[in-house]
Amino acid sequence: MLKSFSITIVSLFFASVMNCQDLTERKFGDVNSNDFVNNFPIINSDTKAVILYSSGKISFVGNSYGFHLLIKIQKHIRIRILQKSEVDKLSKLSFIYINPGNSKDNLDSIKAATYNYVNGNIEKTQINKADLYTQKNSLLSEKISFAFPNLREGSIIEYETEYYTTNISNLPEWHFQDLTYPCLQSNFQLTTPPFINYLVIRRGVDSLEQFTSFNHNDSLIIYDRMYKEGFTTYKWSMKNITSFENEQYVAKPNDYIDKLSFVVYQISNGEDIINTKKDWSSITNLLLKSKRFGVVLNKEANSNLYKTSERVCKNADNSLECAKAIYQYLQNNFKVYSDNDIFLAEELYDINKRKEVTEEEINLLLIALLRQKDINAEPVILSTKKFGNHSTQYPNIEEFNYVICKVELNGEKYYLDATDPKLGFGKLPLKCFNGHARIISDKDSGDVYFLPDSIVEKKSIFVSLKKMNAVDSFSGYTEINLGYYESLKFRQKNLLKGVSIFDTKNEMLLENNVKLEQMHYDSLTNFDYPIKFTADLSFPVNEIENNILYVNCNAVSLVEKNPFIAQKRKFPIEFDFKTDVLSTTKIEIPDGFKIDELPASVRVKLNEADGLFEYIVSSDNENISIRAKLKINKTIFLPEDYDSIRDFYAFIIKKQSEQIVFKKIK
Repeated sequence: MLKSFSITIVSLFFASVMNCQDLTERKFGDVNSNDFVNNFPIINSDTKAVILYSSGKISFVGNSYGFHLLIKIQKHIRIRILQKSEVDKLSKLSFIYINPGNSKDNLDSIKAATYNYVNGNIEKTQINKADLYTQKNSLLSEKISFAFPNLREGSIIEYETEYYTTNISNLPEWHFQDLTYPCLQSNFQLTTPPFINYLVIRRGVDSLEQFTSFNHNDSLIIYDRMYKEGFTTYKWSMKNITSFENEQYVAKPNDYIDKLSFVVYQISNGEDIINTKKDWSSITNLLLKSKRFGVVLNKEANSNLYKTSERVCKNADNSLECAKAIYQYLQNNFKVYSDNDIFLAEELYDINKRKEVTEEEINLLLIALLRQKDINAEPVILSTKKFGNHSTQYPNIEEFNYVICKVELNGEKYYLDATDPKLGFGKLPLKCFNGHARIISDKDSGDVYFLPDSIVEKKSIFVSLKKMNAVDSFSGYTEINLGYYESLKFRQKNLLKGVSIFDTKNEMLLENNVKLEQMHYDSLTNFDYPIKFTADLSFPVNEIENNILYVNCNAVSLVEKNPFIAQKRKFPIEFDFKTDVLSTTKIEIPDGFKIDELPASVRVKLNEADGLFEYIVSSDNENISIRAKLKINKTIFLPEDYDSIRDFYAFIIKKQSEQIVFKKIK
């Protein structure tokens, strides 16, 4: 079962064959009447569109201007629109390609068309070259956009692109599975020359329909050398692929989508075999020498930032206060957006003058400003959870999408991320806790791990309910100490619009019928610490019937609802952190009543050591005490554990809904 969720690495050194059936290929424009019939095996009434066919091909093309391979990348997609809601979504497409000014890297052609079935005939509307709109996307890329004409419910759209690049190290991934739409068939083909070998990294949980590979002769000229033998073609195919249905508590969906990625492993010059597998030392050196990463961080290269660092730190008495001042300056003065990159496209001095920056820009600017004050600051690269895991054995820069800052002050290490204005100093967002990361330094470069299991969210709840008053309700007091990341979530949701009673009840898991007064939030705007919430409360009880009074024991819930209600689970459950919640409730017995029935005390384990739920009830002549405890001791549960964890949460929900029964004394 584990292999379904791990990376499978396949060497392409030798040809191998699995299932040698012919792979069905469709040519651009060969749309027929069968494509307009909705009896596809993987669609239902909720399916908004279906990918009829997707195909990708990568091959190598020779050239006459040196030992530089041209790589031809072809893509062909055909989609049938089934519901009107998708017409606008699919009416426009854009393609971003790198190095528009480099004659060796270019988008060679785009073909696109709309097809409609009218009175038994297929009407085709082709996109003309004049309909393509090109604009600059960034310093290193351009974007081509176009719109499909005559689009409506029932239409088929189709496009085919051909792109050339010289970057043999980073072949594009191929996704068999789409995030939104099911796919009837997806094919991918890779043809490699005799002097290059790749590793194929296969992710996903579904099985391939077909895979075949074969050796053959071809023709490839590079500069003055002709290659004719030793070519290998690999073909993969999947059929009837459902769209990726992301289940709750899947933190890394990119690891479970059915796809292929490629890492160059060896290159031969005809005589010697050169291992191109990069190690962390070569990756580190490459980044340190990059003008878009390491070089721009040098103190001398950023002397024009000195005045900013001086101004920000003018009231700081020591280096730690200065580091905090720079950190808060960046948090409070820039709007940040994501672009899944670690490299800069312009100088840090110019970035510092902008109001909107990317995540890597603000954190690299943080490092540069700290270095201006002689504070030991180094970049750390990582891949966030949504971006997916990366291979530690075969390091590849393309697998990293995020950079943070490591600071050493007075013998202490701090990891900083200035992207969120509500994130405390020395705290990281949960998306960074994805395992391995790499410190990039010419002094102490090395591995560091940010693991979800390293976080324990501790929460404590105290509720005191005094005797009923004349209007049949308990009065009392509550104190709730949130965990740090629960506090961060509360701050992100509520600070801008003001904290309301409704928001507070939802976030603190207070029952709807609880009334709150004298609410107080300790450390609400002190982002280095978790929030403590206190309030006076009144808690109405059910109407007394036949001298019997029913009282819900839980003004504050441990768990809002069972997040696991599906009958089956396909992917692992990935929690962001371990959980440790303790709730203590004290209830005074109402005057004129006696206890008739109390909830039973229980202690339930989840898979012996994976979790614990404890519910202990005790009483004397005046008070009832309830002590509830919930612990989740690990963050990853495999699908075979699903029934256990679903039943565990269902038991908690049921238990915390039980009532105390009081009987009136005659």
